[in-house]
Amino acid sequence: GAKITYYAALKFPQYVSAVIALDIAPVTYTDKIVPFRETLHLLQSLAQREWESRKQIEHYIADKMPNFTPAEVKFLSKPFVRCDHTGKWFWKTNIQAMIAEMDNVVDFPVGDEIMYHGPSYLYTGEYSKWVTPHTDAIYKYFP
Repeated sequence: GAKITYYAALKFPQYVSAVIALDIAPVTYTDKIVPFRETLHLLQSLAQREWESRKQIEHYIADKMPNFTPAEVKFLSKPFVRCDHTGKWFWKTNIQAMIAEMDNVVDFPVGDEIMYHGPSYLYTGEYSKWVTPHTDAIYKYFP
């Protein structure tokens, strides 16, 4: 969502009145491709298992990905929901498409020469892994 908003504001500023983003920078995250792909494969595998509760799912993810915070585990598992009729768990998001399009998901194909001069708001956590290392890029595109 936010990277698409950044892109639209930079490429088509006449259609954007303001930018509001949450905890992601307007950069290409090439160093994240392998971890993202591994995480998505883990998440995809959840649908092949039987689950009793969301808490069980969260414990499984936390065990397999110990570097994730409890908040990240909850965020990742949120679109995995139980069907009311069958009781089976399924993804509301298209995990397979995300895996197939990983290079595009992490990319930010915008040249260095453009800027957005409208209102811009970026909300981030104090210890953000996604924004803190990239503040220069944020201010470059969104002064």
